[in-house]
Amino acid sequence: MNNPCTTSRLILAIKLVPACLSLCVIILLSGCNSSQPKPATLAEFEQLQPQAFTKDAANTNNREDRRFSAKQMIARYQAILEIHDDPVVIAKVKRRIADLKMIAMEDEQFSEDSSALSAQDQAEITADHQQAISYQNVIAHYEEILTQNPKHKANENTLYQLAKAYDYEGQSRQSLATLNQLIQTFPDTRYYDEVQYRRGDIYYSLQQYPQASLAFSSLIIAIEPAKQKKLIEGPYYINALYMQGWTLFKQGHYEASSEQFSLVLDNTLGTKAVEAVPLRQKAVVDDSLRILTVIFSYQQYGNSIAKLYSRIGQRPYEKTLYLQLSDLLLSRDLKAQAIETHNSYIAVYPMHIAAPMFFERNIQLYRLDDKTLELNAAKDQYIVRFGALSPYWQQTTEANRQALKPQLHIYLLEMASFHHAMAQTLRKRNKNKRNKAIDKQYQLAISQYQQWLQLFPQHIEQGEKAFLLAQALEATEQRSDAIFWYHRSAYEQSPHKYDEKAAYAVCSNYQVLLTQQEKNRQDTSHQRQLSLLKAQAQQQFIWYFPNSTSIAKLGINTLQSYYQLKDYPATIVQSQQLLADKNTLDTAQQQIAWTLQAHSYALSGQLYQAETAYLQAIKTAPAKSQQRYELKERVANTIYQQAEYALQHEQLTFALLNFHRMPYVSDVREYRIKAHFDEATYLLISQRYSESIASLKQFRSAYPDHPFTTQISGKLIAAYEANHDWANAARELTAVFKDESDREKQRLALFLSAEYYEKAGMYDKALANYRSYAHQFPKPFDLNLETKFKLSETYKHKQDSEKREYWLKSLIEAEKKQSTLRSRHLAAMASQYFAQQSYEEYANIILTQPLDVSLSKKQQAFEKQLEAYKNIDNYQSELYSAYARYSIAQLYADLSQALLDSERPKGFDETELEEYQYMLEDEAYPFEENAIAIHISNSELIKQDIYNEWVEKSFKALQTLYPARFERPTRLFID
Repeated sequence: MNNPCTTSRLILAIKLVPACLSLCVIILLSGCNSSQPKPATLAEFEQLQPQAFTKDAANTNNREDRRFSAKQMIARYQAILEIHDDPVVIAKVKRRIADLKMIAMEDEQFSEDSSALSAQDQAEITADHQQAISYQNVIAHYEEILTQNPKHKANENTLYQLAKAYDYEGQSRQSLATLNQLIQTFPDTRYYDEVQYRRGDIYYSLQQYPQASLAFSSLIIAIEPAKQKKLIEGPYYINALYMQGWTLFKQGHYEASSEQFSLVLDNTLGTKAVEAVPLRQKAVVDDSLRILTVIFSYQQYGNSIAKLYSRIGQRPYEKTLYLQLSDLLLSRDLKAQAIETHNSYIAVYPMHIAAPMFFERNIQLYRLDDKTLELNAAKDQYIVRFGALSPYWQQTTEANRQALKPQLHIYLLEMASFHHAMAQTLRKRNKNKRNKAIDKQYQLAISQYQQWLQLFPQHIEQGEKAFLLAQALEATEQRSDAIFWYHRSAYEQSPHKYDEKAAYAVCSNYQVLLTQQEKNRQDTSHQRQLSLLKAQAQQQFIWYFPNSTSIAKLGINTLQSYYQLKDYPATIVQSQQLLADKNTLDTAQQQIAWTLQAHSYALSGQLYQAETAYLQAIKTAPAKSQQRYELKERVANTIYQQAEYALQHEQLTFALLNFHRMPYVSDVREYRIKAHFDEATYLLISQRYSESIASLKQFRSAYPDHPFTTQISGKLIAAYEANHDWANAARELTAVFKDESDREKQRLALFLSAEYYEKAGMYDKALANYRSYAHQFPKPFDLNLETKFKLSETYKHKQDSEKREYWLKSLIEAEKKQSTLRSRHLAAMASQYFAQQSYEEYANIILTQPLDVSLSKKQQAFEKQLEAYKNIDNYQSELYSAYARYSIAQLYADLSQALLDSERPKGFDETELEEYQYMLEDEAYPFEENAIAIHISNSELIKQDIYNEWVEKSFKALQTLYPARFERPTRLFID
C-alpha cells in the first residue's frame, strides 16, 4: 500500500521542478518521517491570499501551523535553489521564499499568544523582539526579485508585499513609493481599493493633502458604479469618503469638505434618524456631524447650512446640525450667532414641526440675557408666525396645534396685557388723546385677545378676556365690535366680576352711537334702529339684572299700533314686555307678538334677533299653514342676510357660521343650496382649504345637475393648490383635461396635472401626463421642448436607455423644426449621448495583424465618429462645441496612439521591428499633428472669454502632446 506522504510530495515535486525530478523527490522524501508538521503543498500555497494591508489584521488562528509550514517550505525551496539552474523555476522559487518569509515575519510580529510555541521558536522570537523585528531581509529579497524580473506578471503581488513590508518597518515614504509603482504598473490590480486607500492614508499622515485627496477620490470613483448598482462597496468606501472630507478640510476647502461629510452621512444614515444609527457606524456619524458643525462655525453659521443643502438637496439630519451648531455657539458664549442660526432654520423650514422649537430657543436666550425689548418682540413674532391667524397654524396638523397651545396661551395673554397696558399708559401721557402709536398698541392687544378667545373657548376666563377685548375695541372707536364682545362677556359666559359692567357697556355704547348720529344729523331711520338696539340692550339688562330697573307691561293693541306707525323700536320693546309674562297671552296673541317683533327686528336690520323671533313665531303658528311656510322663508332670509351683513363688514367667520347653519335651521331648498355653495366659496377665500374641499365635494355629490356645479372643479383645484394637496389637484386637472372642450384649457390642465403629480411624488402618473403633453401639444415650442428634455432626464434616472434615446432623438428632430439657443443646446446634448455610444464601437476595434484589415475597420469607425462630433459642433452650443472639438482632437490622438500600439508582425527580427516602428510613427505623426492643432484651436476659445471643462482638458492634453509649449499650469493661459 502506498504511503500518502510519499505520494503527495511526489506530486508536488513533479509540479514544481520536472527537470530535476529525482533530486527533488529525494529532498522531499527525506522529510516524510519527520516529526515536524506537514508543510503546505505548492498548490495550497498558491491559493493563499495576502492578508489585508493593516497591522491589526493578522489572523491568529492556526498561526503556529502556518509558522512551521512557512519555515519548512522555505527550507525545501532553498534546497531546490541549490541544485536547480532553470531561470524560470529559480525566479518562481525565490518569489515563493520571499512570500513565505513575509508570512513568517507577520506571524511573529502580530502573534498574540506564543505559549504554544516550542522553546526554540520562543527563543527565536524573543531574540527577534530584542533586536526590534526587522523586515529588511524580506525587503531586500523582494527588491532583488523586482530587479531581476522587472516585468514579471507576478510583480503585482511582489510590489504589494514589499509595500506592506516597508509599512511594517515604519518606512512610510518607501511604502508610498512602492504603492505608487504598483498602481502605475498594474492600474487594474486586484488590490486597487486597498492600495488607493493606503496611499491616501500615507499622504494624509505626511500632510500632503492634495495627493491624499486624489487617492481617496480615485477609490471613491472606482467604487461608485458598484454602489449605484446596489453592490457591496467594500470596506474602504465609507472611510474613503470620511478621509476625503478631512483632506478637503485640512486644505481649507470648507464647502467641498462639508459636501463630502454630507455624503458620509448619506451613506451611513440613509433615511434613518441620527439616533437610530447602528453602533458600528455611530463614531463616524457623530464625528461627521461634529466636524460639519465646526465647518459651519467657521463660515456663516446657520446660513452656511442653509446654503449647502439648498445647493445639494435637503437632508433629514439638517435639524441635528442646526441644533449642534447652536449648542457649539452657546458653549462659546456666541448667543447672537446662535439666535441667527435658529433664524436660519426657521427661514428654510418655516412650516416644519421644529420651527416653533427653534423660535422658543431664541425667546429663552432673550429671557436669560434680560433683553426685554427683544424678548417682547420675539413673543409677538412667535404669535405672528405660529398663532391661530398664521399660515403655519392653518397648514399644520391638529397634534401640532395642540402642542403649540400651551405657549400660545402664555404669550397671547402676556403680550395682550402688555400692549393693552402700554396703550393705556401712552394715552394717559397724551392727555387721553389717540394717535397712531397708541392705536397700534391697541390693535396688537385686540388681535391677541381675539386669538386667545378663539383658541381657548372653554377657558374659565373667557368672559373676563372678552370684556378686556371689548374695552380695547371701544378705546379705538370700534364700537360695533366692542358691543359684540361686551354682549358676549355679559350674557354668553359664566358669571364673572365684569359681567354687569359688560352689560352696562353695551347700553352705554349704543347711547354713544345714537348721540353721534343725532349730532351729525344722520338718517333718522338709523337713529331709530340705534334707539331700538339701546332699548333692547336695556331690556336685556333688566332681565339679567332685575334689581336695576322695573318692567312695564303693555297690551297687544298698543303693540299693533306701534307697528302700524312704523315705530319699530317701540314695537320691539312693547313685544318684549308682553312676552316677558307669557301667562297673560294665549297662543294666537303670542304669535302676533313674536311675528311683529320679528318684523320689527328685520326692518330695523337686527337680523339675529329677527331670526330668533321668527323661530318663536313658527312654534305658535298652525301646522302646515301658509303662514307657517312664510315664516320659515323669513327665517332662511334673515340667516342669509346675516351672512351678507357679515361679509359687508369683513366678518368672514360669522358669515361662514351663518352659511353653515342654514341647513340645520331652515328646510327651504333654494336657500340651503345657495348657502352651501357660498359657504364652500368663502371657506376657500378665507384659506380654510380642507373645509372648503370637503364642502365643495359634498355639494357636487348632492347637486350634480345644478348650474353651480360647473364652477366646482376650478374652486377645488384652487383649494388643492393652496393646501399643497398636489395629488388631488392633479386628479382634478386631469378630469378637466378630459372633459374640457377648449384646447388651450386642455393644454394648461394637462401640463399642470403633470407638474402636480410630480410634486406629489406620483412619478409614474406625472411621467404619463408629461408624455401625453409632449405628443399632443407641440406649441408653445419652448414648453414642448423642455417637456421632452424632462422626459429624457426622467428615463435617464430610471435607467431606461431605450425610452431615453427616443426622447433624445425627439430633441434633435425638434431643433430641425425650430432652431433656438435652447433647442440647439439640447440637441447638442442629445447628440453627445449618441456620440459617446458610438465611440464605444470605435474604441473596441483593436489594431491587429494583418494591419491593413483591422486598420480599414478602425478608419471606417473613425470617420463615422468624426462625423458625429462635427454634427455636435454644428449646433454652435458653447459647451458642446468645445466638447466636440476636444473629442475630435482626442479621436486623432487615439488613432495615432492605436497605430503605435498595434500588434507587430510575427517573425520579424530586431532590425525589421525597428523599421516597422519607424513606419508606424510616420503614419501616426499626421494624426497627432491634427490632434495638437485642434486642441490648440479649442484652447483659443479662451480668447473669446469661453472657458469650460473641455477647454481645460484641451490645455491638459496639450501639456502631454506639446509639452514644450504647454507644459505649465492652465491658469497661466487663463490669465
